[in-house]
Amino acid sequence: VYDDHGGLVAELDMGWEEPKIAVEYEGDHHRRTRREFNKGIRRHEAVTELGWMDIRVTAADGDGGVIARVQQAWSRRACVQGGNLARNPPWMHARRQEG
Repeated sequence: VYDDHGGLVAELDMGWEEPKIAVEYEGDHHRRTRREFNKGIRRHEAVTELGWMDIRVTAADGDGGVIARVQQAWSRRACVQGGNLARNPPWMHARRQEG
C-alpha cells in the first residue's frame, strides 16, 4: 500500500487493490514488544486512512469465518462502487465453479 506521494505505507499479508480490501494476520509476534504492538496499530490506522478495509484475523479465526468476513467486505465495496465490482472475490467464483 502506497500513499499519494508513492511512499510505502504497508506490505499486506493479503489484499485486493481494486476494492482496497486487506487481510492481516495478527500473530503473537505483533504483541511481543510494545513497539511492535504500537507499530501494528499505526499501520492499521494508516491503511484505513487511505481507504482500505483492513480485516484483522488471528489463529482463533476459522477459515470459514475469515472467508465470510472477506465476502462481506467485498459486498460492501460492490454496493458502494455501484456495481463496478464483482459481487464476490474472484477466488469465490473459481471455487463455486469447481464444486
